[in-house]
Amino acid sequence: MRIDVKKQIFVGIEHERSLFFRRAQAAGIIQFVDSHSKPVAEVAASVQNIGHAIKVVQGLEVIEQEEVDDLTHGVKVASEILALKHTDEQLHEERRMLRQEEARVEVFGHFSLEDIDYLEQEGGRSVQFFCSKKGAAEETADNDGLFYVGSDHGLDYFLSVQPKRTRYESMIEMRLDRSLDSIHSRLAEIQTELTAVDDQLKGYAKYNDLLHKALVAEMNVHNLSATREFVETEVEDKVFAVTGWVPENRRSELEQLLEKCHVHSEEVAIEDDDHIPTYLENTGFSSVGEDLVHVYDTPATTDKDPSLWVLGSFAIFFAIILGDAGYGLIFLALAGFLWFKFPDAKGITRRIMKLTTLLSITCITWGVVTNSFFGVGFSIDHPTKALSVLDMMAESKAAYHLEQRDEVYAEWIKKFPAVHGMSDPSAVLRTASEEVDGRMQYPMLDKFRDNILLEFALFIGVLHVSIGLLRYIRRSPAGLGWILFLIGGYLYTPSYLNATSFLHFILGIDKAGAAEAGYHLLVVGICLAMLIAVVQDKLLGLLEIANLIQVFADVLSYLRLYALGLAGGIVSATVNEMAGSVAVVFGIVILILGHLVNIVLSLMGGVIHGLRLNFIEWYHYCFEGGGKMFQPLKLMKIE
Repeated sequence: MRIDVKKQIFVGIEHERSLFFRRAQAAGIIQFVDSHSKPVAEVAASVQNIGHAIKVVQGLEVIEQEEVDDLTHGVKVASEILALKHTDEQLHEERRMLRQEEARVEVFGHFSLEDIDYLEQEGGRSVQFFCSKKGAAEETADNDGLFYVGSDHGLDYFLSVQPKRTRYESMIEMRLDRSLDSIHSRLAEIQTELTAVDDQLKGYAKYNDLLHKALVAEMNVHNLSATREFVETEVEDKVFAVTGWVPENRRSELEQLLEKCHVHSEEVAIEDDDHIPTYLENTGFSSVGEDLVHVYDTPATTDKDPSLWVLGSFAIFFAIILGDAGYGLIFLALAGFLWFKFPDAKGITRRIMKLTTLLSITCITWGVVTNSFFGVGFSIDHPTKALSVLDMMAESKAAYHLEQRDEVYAEWIKKFPAVHGMSDPSAVLRTASEEVDGRMQYPMLDKFRDNILLEFALFIGVLHVSIGLLRYIRRSPAGLGWILFLIGGYLYTPSYLNATSFLHFILGIDKAGAAEAGYHLLVVGICLAMLIAVVQDKLLGLLEIANLIQVFADVLSYLRLYALGLAGGIVSATVNEMAGSVAVVFGIVILILGHLVNIVLSLMGGVIHGLRLNFIEWYHYCFEGGGKMFQPLKLMKIE
């Protein structure tokens, strides 16, 4: 839940300043405000060094950690690691440069620079190396003292021996500082040095825990030091004053802190230009929802905490999109392994484990409801059908059409004459069958199931958007009109499309009565929304009519739940069919790879679209966002 924060001013004697800030850091309940509006203090070099050292160590093989009580030793270790890393980078760069030089020199073979110097001094000749574009060898065949050596990398290479230094047209002179043998010798030395440096770095992997603890300790010192400079001093620098934000429910802890430090505090008025932080306090599954909320944005101080709502709706959307109890069992097995492997996990790790468990349970539940298990097509008489709520609803729909003897009934009678005169909906669904490629198909049952899932997606959209409007109703009363509009649309649409809704075959509501009530609610809802908007915003309220399209489009957006769930089901069924049509060995490979790919795609769709429906469609009606998280001065700890 979101807790209001109060703005407090703290006044104390200067010599108590250090003690006050140290104890405030230990309490972790005050977000201090910089009275000087200075740029953020640069992170200390020791903190940066330890952070860089941790990145280096994390790339090494994990080994048993060495326990070191003196955290200051971590600063020294970090410096040694960075020195070795710097040496490693220098050696790699030198090797890269030498390999480039090797490519230039290699064409001239094994020569000695000392021999060339001797030849120039004793023989009175100038030895030069040249290169030019390929084909120049033929053009220079008549030049005395210019010898073609070979071609490589699209260039021709030449050796010139002349009484004095010479320049040739269309040729570039090459300065060779090393011979090929000396390059090879140095490359071998570098490889030896790199191996030695790598061995030394591996020995520092045992300090990974120490470096993390040292980083936290140094960050605490840095944060304390930076925050202490937020104060203003008065009365010849004998008194300090600083403002800060304190959660309303932590006032008792604040009073205890002030008593120990002899610092006086008073609540002060919040000014218009103050950036009020947002303080969320959640436990259990609400904290899991809070993590999801922060994926998109931080709630404003005027927003209600949406954490639990986001988590609940995300779990439902994810289950519908994944749509398979078998996949849910895989996730549940993964969650069970994590709970077994990390029983004492805390913080974000524990919350991820909770989220995985919740999502797996909702997936299994939805899979049971829809009788979906790894895309297996169960027969209509299979015992698992008794657990399928979707099949029960399909029977209810069949019973409704049998009773009404309507157009749907007439259409199915025409297609399947054998069902004429039947009164048992279950028997009707079994009889309305046909054989396709040696397998029995039940078109009526499949059609009813698809229609129910399609309507359920729209129902979820109407319900979800209505909840969003209701949560924001105090600030936007016009939302009441749009809620009536949504309800009216849900009642009226089946009549407009000549379709049968849950309202008819489950609740027993008369089609004509529902359509008439829905039409009136549509009109009343639009008029009420416009009226309230005009009263609240005067002429600008006329723009409220634009929300008509927005609300309609947002509800239709929930059809992605049906589409993605249907797509995943078709893929899994297709994988099973392909696996069954080939040899056993290949079938197993297809089965594993196919379902693995489908799980990955469904997982991506479930996460992306499950969150998107919350953050885009739903947030539009009940979330302002743009807040800044409450960040008190506190002691950082390793979870």
